[in-house]
Amino acid sequence: MEDDGSADGVLGSREQFRRYRKRRSSLPARGDGGGVESQSPLDFMSPPSVPKEASHERYDSAIEYETPVVSQGKGAAREKWSALKFDNAVAGWGNDRRGRDELETKSASLQTSKALVTVKPEPGIVEDVSRRAEETYARFALPLYAALREELMFPELMCQFEVTCHELAESVRDEATERHRLTEERLMRQTAQMLQGEAGTWSLLWHLYGKETEETYYDEAMVFPPTSQQEAALFILANPLAQQCLRIVQWLEGLASKELDYQKKRKGWYAGSYVQKLGVWHQTQQAIRKRTGRATLVKHLDPDAPSRERAHLHPEDQELQEDLLEDVWKLLRAGRLAEARELCRRAGQTWRAPSIGGCGELGPSPSFDIFRNAKKDRVRQAMELERGFANQRRLWKWASFRASEEIGENAPEARHEAAVYAAQCGNVRRMLPVCFDWESACWAMTRSWLDTLVDSELFAQHTLKPRNQTAKGNGQGVSEKGGDSSMGAVEGPHSWPQPVLEQQPQDLVALFQNLHSGDLVHESVHRSCKEQQRLLQMDLMIGDFSHLLDLLKQWTVPHDSTAGPHGHPQMVRFGAHLVIVLRNILIETADKIIMEKLQLVGDLILNAYLIFLFTEHQEEYLGLYASQLAPHLCVELYANFMDLRQNDNLAVKYKIFCSAIEFLPFFSDNTHTGCVSDILDRYVMHYVC
Repeated sequence: MEDDGSADGVLGSREQFRRYRKRRSSLPARGDGGGVESQSPLDFMSPPSVPKEASHERYDSAIEYETPVVSQGKGAAREKWSALKFDNAVAGWGNDRRGRDELETKSASLQTSKALVTVKPEPGIVEDVSRRAEETYARFALPLYAALREELMFPELMCQFEVTCHELAESVRDEATERHRLTEERLMRQTAQMLQGEAGTWSLLWHLYGKETEETYYDEAMVFPPTSQQEAALFILANPLAQQCLRIVQWLEGLASKELDYQKKRKGWYAGSYVQKLGVWHQTQQAIRKRTGRATLVKHLDPDAPSRERAHLHPEDQELQEDLLEDVWKLLRAGRLAEARELCRRAGQTWRAPSIGGCGELGPSPSFDIFRNAKKDRVRQAMELERGFANQRRLWKWASFRASEEIGENAPEARHEAAVYAAQCGNVRRMLPVCFDWESACWAMTRSWLDTLVDSELFAQHTLKPRNQTAKGNGQGVSEKGGDSSMGAVEGPHSWPQPVLEQQPQDLVALFQNLHSGDLVHESVHRSCKEQQRLLQMDLMIGDFSHLLDLLKQWTVPHDSTAGPHGHPQMVRFGAHLVIVLRNILIETADKIIMEKLQLVGDLILNAYLIFLFTEHQEEYLGLYASQLAPHLCVELYANFMDLRQNDNLAVKYKIFCSAIEFLPFFSDNTHTGCVSDILDRYVMHYVC
């Protein structure tokens, strides 16, 4: 991912996938420093500096000036009444002679107040620089505010959150490289890892629910009869399970591709940056000429010599080739087939490039790009008309399967070479030995399952008819298409390697169970299955939102009503934003039970984040997130906030008032949101009592 300092480039490249037409946004472009220069209503985050000795009359006049703006058009009587309520509230806040002990005694019966008093601040992203912490809150709050006002589509909001998490993770990772104490460095790296995992979750959410189904092709882009690649794409378009697998594969390949871009940016090189002709077997050639070396050394230099002669290359050449194939594997894992083939050519193994591209430039997994390259598909159409539908695809995959098995059995040291050919035919057994992280193992299993689903469907649709299925009135054993059916039918199970079919799961739940406890899965993958973001990602892919909400509640909401948020600050923030996004994108598709749980549990998570913002003295954002609570919770929580800030200076009180006025309606308008007048009534009642 090229870091140009702005999310506009990323959003622009995904414009073609948007579900909705992009609306004109009032949000300005973000600068290089990550800050936001805007005339948004959130500008009140920098309140005017009011002297602590300022008179109450001066503050009252400022409040009275704001009141007619909020209540404009509602009548002079209502304006006078609201101004009076403000004066009463300010008079209560201005009574600095009341001690904090008396205030805490009056609010001791409220559970929320107890949580606010006992909450223990957790370390933030950059604990020692408060300004950067404030910028972090703003970088999540400003896009969310625009999305809630329908100035930014929620798919674009997911992309914005992903970019923000990537940039913050990179910033924290860079700071961790400086000289710090061991504990500080460990906490920074942990925070960077959490942010990186969160970025992956936002990316997954976009691929599953924000990315538009790629059905915008034209009839003129089709060739008739259609090729196997085009029919595969049409099958995925019509099959929900295959489309779900394709979206997961594209998500995992996107993560790997961004990681390669990050390595290129930070290190100057990445997989594919290979020295010219480094894949040529120079040492083996010299050993053959001098007739030196082990008896197991190959006697010829053709590509098939190691497998044909059951011999090995020179150890140096074998090590260099394994390094080359490891980079080829990384490029295939990132969905960069063209770069992988070009790498083989540059390294001096030109013969290997077509061996990993038997299904064309787009690879074995179907892609809707095939409709954008219809003219190039004329060659494949002619080939399939001459040799049979998908025959070349079938033979190439069989050859890839045999190559992966032969290499894996006879050359254990060539694990990446076996994995490269296993990826072309879905042989999970040969791919998992080189999958040391959760993403790679999940990609190997999902990619294999997708290819098997597609090819089984293609073979089922184009099997030859048996001998007894003849044309009406024709008893000569000739099919309706006029061809001789004596060849017999090509049955699905026999058209695909049986070991590959046996490796496939029944559903996504079984796939993740294999990741968690499979025999061939690496131990590091087993451990990753227990990480927080991995659990959330698996729930999103399965669609188990009930379990997802239970996990978020467990990690963010305290079990004891008198305790503060016990989760990591990043998880509390992420949970609050995820709840808001899910409420908006699932409103038309989720069932009633899920939406009710999303409201109830979501309010608890949002309440925990509001408490955290309050303890971090980020009062300017309280109204934004409180507006997403149920009305009674919003009113009660905000009144408690005002109680606890009664003895603070006027600048703090100003921020809390402005936050409520900006994001909440002044009077109840049946929008399922708390209003300012109810908050003032509740606060005055607490103050009088």
